[in-house]
Amino acid sequence: MANSLPPGKVPPDLLRRYALGRGARRTEVLVGPGIGVDAAVVDFGNGAVAILSSDPITGAAGQAGYLAVHVACNDIGAMGARPLGVLVTLLLPAEDAVGHLDRIMADVHGACVDLDAAVLGGHSEVTAGLTAPILSLTAIGRAPADRYVTAAGARPGHDVILTKAAAVEGSAILATDFADELDPEVAQEARRYWSEISIVPEGVAAAAAGASAMHDVTECGILGALTELADASAVGLRIRVADIPIRPATATICRHFGVDPLALVSSGALLITAPKERQVAAALNAQGLPATVIGEVTTGERRLLLRGKSMPLFAPPRDELWRLLEERTG
Repeated sequence: MANSLPPGKVPPDLLRRYALGRGARRTEVLVGPGIGVDAAVVDFGNGAVAILSSDPITGAAGQAGYLAVHVACNDIGAMGARPLGVLVTLLLPAEDAVGHLDRIMADVHGACVDLDAAVLGGHSEVTAGLTAPILSLTAIGRAPADRYVTAAGARPGHDVILTKAAAVEGSAILATDFADELDPEVAQEARRYWSEISIVPEGVAAAAAGASAMHDVTECGILGALTELADASAVGLRIRVADIPIRPATATICRHFGVDPLALVSSGALLITAPKERQVAAALNAQGLPATVIGEVTTGERRLLLRGKSMPLFAPPRDELWRLLEERTG
């Protein structure tokens, strides 16, 4: 059908046509919606801003509540702020509704305790026609008005930095949901990545160290996040593919399932740009927060450098997780 879409993010051209630019204009809104912009910034006066972001969890059967909190709060951390609370919207299928409610909210509680974030409220209901829960969270943070970072601050000559590694979240999801297909030691190693989903510590540290732009790596992986950051800042990029960290367990899992780790959902990784002289990657590593310089911001095209060749950088049309799940379900 002409108006149908596959599972995954709505394409940017459709967002520009149907979603962006809606609503009244308010002077208090310092950062509104845009491609590559995952959180809003609202001026609350007295030198403080509120930072707000919403995210659903779809495509991950295990630890949905834990993941939902961290994914929503990561958008706050990617602006250099700490989350203070979340609002939870939970739609439940009739079958085992109480069990789903118990498990999901226990996971939400655990993640919020880890982040020192409150559950501020939300909405829950049993919804006809669902075969699995649908969970969406809104996260709220607070920052000084002169100290938040957006995805739009990258400038030519700045370093491009990646924290942790590619496909941290995707590896954990596949190792949890398809553990019976993997070597037990590989699956166990990748499931440990659940504890690394938060980017709040490195976001706060990078902002303090002089980051010019930040963007957390979610659906469509490293390639999608690089494209979104470049769009938000209206810049070019030169990315050295060989310098992008890919952990051995991730490489093994991606080979098994035939997926590209650079296009696989990657919450837990944070893209940062910063002036070279600020040495932000070194500052993060000194604090025990792994960070690697993988390229630089340019005024030209967006290119991937691999084995002596230069290729154009494009966002994947959809995340590899969605492609795999569609293939598995026929």
